[in-house]
Amino acid sequence: MRTSLDKKLLLFLFIILLFGFITGLTILFTNNLLDINNIILNNNDIKPNYIIIHLIILSIIIITSFLLIGSVLNIIFIFFNGLSLSIIIYYYIKLKGING
Repeated sequence: MRTSLDKKLLLFLFIILLFGFITGLTILFTNNLLDINNIILNNNDIKPNYIIIHLIILSIIIITSFLLIGSVLNIIFIFFNGLSLSIIIYYYIKLKGING
C-alpha cells in the first residue's frame, strides 16, 4: 500500500525527469550546436554502445544506493535520462517529421 510519502517521492522524481526533459529542449532550441544533417547523415560509421554505458551507470548507482551518495546519483541519473529523452525525441521528430 502506498503512503503519502511514496506519492510525494514519486512526484519529486517525476518533476526531476520533467525538468531534465525541459532543460534538454531548451539547450537544443537556444544553441544550434546540434545539426541533425551533420551528425546523422555524414557519420554513418559511428556506432556508440549506449547500452553498456547505461548498464555500468546503473550498476554503480545500485551499488552506491546503500549509501547517501546513491540517492544523489539516482536524482542525477533521472535528470540525465530526461535530458537524453528530449534530445532523442527532438532528433526523431526532425528526422522523420510529424504527420498530422
